[in-house]
Amino acid sequence: MGRLALIQIQKEYVAKLKFRYVEQSAKEDFIKALSSAPEDADMALLASETSAAKTTLKEAKVQLEATFAKHRELAEHIAEENVRVADEVEEAQALAKEIADMQLELARLRRDHPLADRVTQSQAEEILDQQVDQLRDLDEQLQSLSAQHTETRDALTNTLASVDKLRPEAAAKAREAAVRAESGGRDMMEAESQCEWHRSAIQLWRELFNLESVKAVSNNELWLVYAKPRFTLALVFDHITHKFAGARLIDMDMNISESVDLAITANNVPRLIRDILWRLQA
Repeated sequence: MGRLALIQIQKEYVAKLKFRYVEQSAKEDFIKALSSAPEDADMALLASETSAAKTTLKEAKVQLEATFAKHRELAEHIAEENVRVADEVEEAQALAKEIADMQLELARLRRDHPLADRVTQSQAEEILDQQVDQLRDLDEQLQSLSAQHTETRDALTNTLASVDKLRPEAAAKAREAAVRAESGGRDMMEAESQCEWHRSAIQLWRELFNLESVKAVSNNELWLVYAKPRFTLALVFDHITHKFAGARLIDMDMNISESVDLAITANNVPRLIRDILWRLQA
């Protein structure tokens, strides 16, 4: 080992000793500072500073808690605002889409209806006035038709009552004519004339109430065919008493059971016919 190397080793050893000395001195000074009692003035100052520091710490804690509470309130408010803003954004997007759709529809209407074909305000007011006049005329016509319907219904009732009164008399005259024809009586021509008059009255009733034909489909059933309104009424009579026993509509789906029951109770066929005609013409 050379001389220089030996000197280097000694230097390193001396440096380590110096470091350990400084370190040990610092430790001793620190221990002395901790273990030595301070002066009374320093203790009073330290207590005052400690109390002030505690007060400051408490105030800082209170301010910090208030700050935290305010931050929490702000966080809740911000969350609510975020929800509201999100809803408003969604609504705004929907409105924007609706506006875009309306713009497209408006463009389509303008394309399909050029400006030259549009109705002006004066023309629209004129058309409106014409429609109001038409509605007024139609209302007057409706009132007139209603009055005519009432008059026709009353005339129908009176005529049916008259025919109802004529029917027994015509049947009696027909029977009388048959008897006189068999006996060869001199009044046969007069009876025939009266029967002809009753037949004319019945024909007039047919024409007035559009009775098209009468068909005997059996010995106790008659079919009355009416032209306007078009329907066929089947009348059924009792085999023995020959009284009215029932009725039905052949080619129409209308419930007439109540009218039939009333007619059977009163033995009044014209009343049944009157009720059916009134219901069909109402």
